[in-house]
Amino acid sequence: MVGDELIKNGVDFKYIDEFQKIDQIIEEKPTLIHFHQLSPFYHANTPEETLKKANQLLDNIQDLKDSGGKIVYTMHNPLPHNRIFTDIDKMVNNKMYNLSNHIIVLGPNAKEIITKNHNITTPISVVKHVSFKEFYGKKQDKKRVRKEIGLPSNAIIFGNIGSIKPYKGLEFIINAFMKFSESQDHKKNSHLLIAGYSTDNEYVNSLRENYPKNITIINKDLNDTELIKFLSALDYSIFAFKDIWASGSVVLSISYKIPVIVPDIGCMPDYVKHSKNGYLYKSKDQNALIQIINDAMNSNNLEHQQQSCKEYARKYTIKRSEQEFFKIYKQVLNK
Repeated sequence: MVGDELIKNGVDFKYIDEFQKIDQIIEEKPTLIHFHQLSPFYHANTPEETLKKANQLLDNIQDLKDSGGKIVYTMHNPLPHNRIFTDIDKMVNNKMYNLSNHIIVLGPNAKEIITKNHNITTPISVVKHVSFKEFYGKKQDKKRVRKEIGLPSNAIIFGNIGSIKPYKGLEFIINAFMKFSESQDHKKNSHLLIAGYSTDNEYVNSLRENYPKNITIINKDLNDTELIKFLSALDYSIFAFKDIWASGSVVLSISYKIPVIVPDIGCMPDYVKHSKNGYLYKSKDQNALIQIINDAMNSNNLEHQQQSCKEYARKYTIKRSEQEFFKIYKQVLNK
């Protein structure tokens, strides 16, 4: 998204997601290389192979720097979502602090954490996640998509749309929602929708065990149109991340005027203002989440929260991100 905007403004920009092309990149002698999400390039089946690939990756990045390229690194989260080689992930991040000419994080809280916990001199800038407003198409009619999916038309629907993976804390959400449903005498119906793709059928089946009829779990690879279709069915998106800084899924919901319920960790307070465009709850506190679900169910504030979500899309545009990136690039190249 931002790269396309850079190209419109005359920047010679190329996006590459195959790091096997590292030799080609070195030969082209780029003036600046902006890295994101490094773990897919070195995570392997074993710790030994992962360490070997990580060191090779870091050597390649050093080669890029030695050939004259400047390095910008966006640290999206303290560790990758796939937490199986954490010691190696920490090593890679520690090396990148020194290899990078500039570090970007997605919220002030992340900058504070890095500054407090690491003795580094590399400049750090905050560039908040760009809005996805209508990037995947327009929001669809709520009643129509609920009918197509098989959801109750008049319920307050909470949902988690996207990949179905353990790091999202889906068990925590399901258990909280079940306890909420059991303990309340609702005048309104409530429903929980979890939809997305998982290759781990055993994990999906474990989520489906003993859940009541007001919970729907759909394991399906969602294309762009289906992603927005399922998102359009929701009144609230609900998350239970265990240890992250920022989330594209949270920004996606806000971008499509879906208020979000998130734990008060990392950069979540930088994106979600309590009772404005969603709710914050104390992380890992199931009673706190149950109370927030209850507050959302009984709130007359949903329409106002939806309008508050529009403010994020209005402020954090693609153009704004392009300008912030370009400013950082110029600072790095002028040194």
